[in-house]
Amino acid sequence: GEVKPLASWLAGARGPRATVKEQIDTIAASVLTGHFEARYPGYPTFGEQITRLNMAETVKQALAQVVTSRPNALGGKVLAALNLIDMQANLIDTGPFADQLLEQVASGGGRAVNRSELFVERDPDVRSWGPWHLEPAFFVVVAAALCQLGKLEIGFSDGQIDALGLERLTRMSLDELEAVTH
Repeated sequence: GEVKPLASWLAGARGPRATVKEQIDTIAASVLTGHFEARYPGYPTFGEQITRLNMAETVKQALAQVVTSRPNALGGKVLAALNLIDMQANLIDTGPFADQLLEQVASGGGRAVNRSELFVERDPDVRSWGPWHLEPAFFVVVAAALCQLGKLEIGFSDGQIDALGLERLTRMSLDELEAVTH
């Protein structure tokens, strides 16, 4: 509800300003930060701007690093934001996202934890995971890291993936990844 000249908005914002788009994005990030933090508490900071246009590649790079154990810049940023790697880029299972998923698996008492138990509909037709309301694609990255560590298997409509089959995830589209069933 506030109206100010562009320069006034930019004066109080931190971020890139080289293009008009960057200026608008910087202002939006500055103005909406409080609302976002209240609505999505604990949501990770990825250190890279993630949009609908680059989400598939971002997730693919993170999965590639999980599968191959070869660090890459974008994958490393995602895995670090999700607290899935240590300082030497080794996979770990002790961050809040991994802990949440391991708790959900343990609460299943040996049975599969189904999609309906993993994701909630925070907004109409938008399913998300955990108290942070992470996108299903980032849930798959967390699950893949735990799968690689031998902690769980990931289910899709055409079968389950264990640590030996993780490479299959890197060939799946974003829609296929987000269709995880259990």
